[in-house]
Amino acid sequence: MGGWRERLQQAYEATAYRIDEGPRGRFVIRVGERSADADALLEVAGADEWAFVTASNPRSMLLSEADNAARLSRLVGLVREKGLVHYRGAGQGADATWPPEPSLLVVGLAEAEAVALARAFDQHAIVAGRRGEPARLVWTGAGGAA
Repeated sequence: MGGWRERLQQAYEATAYRIDEGPRGRFVIRVGERSADADALLEVAGADEWAFVTASNPRSMLLSEADNAARLSRLVGLVREKGLVHYRGAGQGADATWPPEPSLLVVGLAEAEAVALARAFDQHAIVAGRRGEPARLVWTGAGGAA
């Protein structure tokens, strides 16, 4: 059996990154797949890249719904301070025992900034994308991830 990072990678790659409030309705992003819906959001915003970021369950330690909601509120505030368009959603893993993690799809957030933001919330990884390209899992280095 692989180490913790390999197990996390498998879990993250099997997760459906759901956007609940997109202008064209709800859609899902998957690591390794291109998203026409995400590309459409980039087109409307005149941006080239996006990031799917959560503040929930830092370092993969399950927190209460209230704690995760407070963390999401702080994340939303930081994204608003940057003046970036964002859409609420959740990461829903294939493991039904792990609850969906409230998250944001942030349009126009550069990958390096997204990594720094996620690291500030002790997140192991983000999902990032550029127009016309498949979504990528990007490690942040938080919590011992290299």
